[in-house]
Amino acid sequence: MLRWSSSRSTPPTGHSGRGRRVAGLLDAFNREYDTPTPGNAVLATRLGRLLASGDVVALLTGDPAALSRC
Repeated sequence: MLRWSSSRSTPPTGHSGRGRRVAGLLDAFNREYDTPTPGNAVLATRLGRLLASGDVVALLTGDPAALSRC
């Protein structure tokens, strides 16, 4: 597990292997705000491809990475 501390200049990024985790966060966010979502499985496939291509970067913070609630 990658950990981020103030001594690092950037937080760890979500790579293609973390597509499922990033998809789960996006799906939960969309549902929280009553925004349509194709579901976790579809998002995981799409995000896995985008993260693998390098066209998209997901910055993950927290232990474990989770949605922040104010």
